[in-house]
Amino acid sequence: QEAQEAKRRAELLKVAEQDVKNLRSLGVLKQLEPELHRAYVEPLYWHASSIDVKEGMAIALARYMEAKEGTRRVEVYDYRSGRRLAKYSSWGFKIED
Repeated sequence: QEAQEAKRRAELLKVAEQDVKNLRSLGVLKQLEPELHRAYVEPLYWHASSIDVKEGMAIALARYMEAKEGTRRVEVYDYRSGRRLAKYSSWGFKIED
């Protein structure tokens, strides 16, 4: 069963790394701190995005955190001010701004 779990996490990581690459190439994602479950985003893009887009980004980032650290949760921060913008976990998605 450990082998199956390792395979599942490897597959999850592959998909999650592609999501992160896409967010970086769009200029949205500026910095990641997986050990702290934090992601820093460009605030102009964040504030211009709809709630659905924001939630989708948070879910993609939480999947990445799960693949790296084992827990599907993330806190999204403004790259410029350091202010927390949102969080996603098993409790759901919550916007701070």
